Amino acid sequence: MLNITLYGPPGGGKGTVAVKLIAKYQLFHISTGDICRKRIEIEDSLGLEIKAIMDSGQLVSDEIIIRLFKEVADANLSVNGFIFDGFPRTIEQTTLFEEFLHKNFPDAQNKCIFLDVSEEELFIRLAKRSDIEHRSDDASPEKVKARIETFKRLTLPVIDYYRDRGLLSTIVGTGKTPEDVWAEVQHVIAE
Repeated sequence: MLNITLYGPPGGGKGTVAVKLIAKYQLFHISTGDICRKRIEIEDSLGLEIKAIMDSGQLVSDEIIIRLFKEVADANLSVNGFIFDGFPRTIEQTTLFEEFLHKNFPDAQNKCIFLDVSEEELFIRLAKRSDIEHRSDDASPEKVKARIETFKRLTLPVIDYYRDRGLLSTIVGTGKTPEDVWAEVQHVIAE
C-alpha cells in the first residue's frame, strides 16, 4: 500500500499532482479543501459555517477538519492507498493522522512531498484559477494573501516537523511546468 501526503501553499499544484497520482497508482484522494467545498454544497449549518470561514481566507478549525477527515477515511479503508492533500495541516492534526496511519496501515509505504512555490507565482496561478474555475476563495488578492499567511503560520511547522524527522521530500515548483514537477514527484515515489 502507498500513502502520499502532499503539501504546498494555495495554488502550489497539489490538485494537479493529485490527479496524476490517482491515475497512475489508483489512490483515493482526500483533499480537505474538496471535503469542505462538498460540505458547503449541502448548505446545512456546518456547510454554512465552513463557507464563512473559507470566504474570510482562514483555515477551517482542527475540530471540523478532523471530523470530516475521519468520516471520509473510515468509509474508504479498503482502497489501494491514499493521497492526503493538505492534511494534516496543523501540528494538532498530525497526531490524529499518524495514529490513523499506524492503526490502519502499519506496513504501508508513506511518502510526504512538499511542493514549494514562490509567493509571486502563487498570486499569478490563483488569479488564473479564479478566472477558469470561478472559485470564490481565489477571487481577491486580499483573500489569497490571507490564505498564504495562514498556510505559513499553521502548516509550515508541520512541514518542518516532517523535514526534521527525515520524512519530507521538497520539490521546488517555481518556474517549472506541471510536467517537470510531475517527473520529480515520480522520482521521489520511486526512491
